[in-house]
Amino acid sequence: MERRHEELQKGDAFGLPPDDVYPVELWEELRKRAVRLGELLPPEGENTYHFPFQSVPRFDNKIPFFVQYLKRLQERENSVPFS
Repeated sequence: MERRHEELQKGDAFGLPPDDVYPVELWEELRKRAVRLGELLPPEGENTYHFPFQSVPRFDNKIPFFVQYLKRLQERENSVPFS
């Protein structure tokens, strides 16, 4: 982001410095909690990681349908998966 800010200034475009937009404390917290891709190593002896996914229906602001869907998921799996 600092590099992008410098590019904007060179091109006579306006842009706030990253530290003015995002507090330093926020960046420090993000750096402490961030997961780096290099930390996601597969189990010993394997060369891939598998992340299970499933498609979900479109709800299009149909709240009762959405609530019913969550209830069925919870009954089936006894938990509601969040990504």
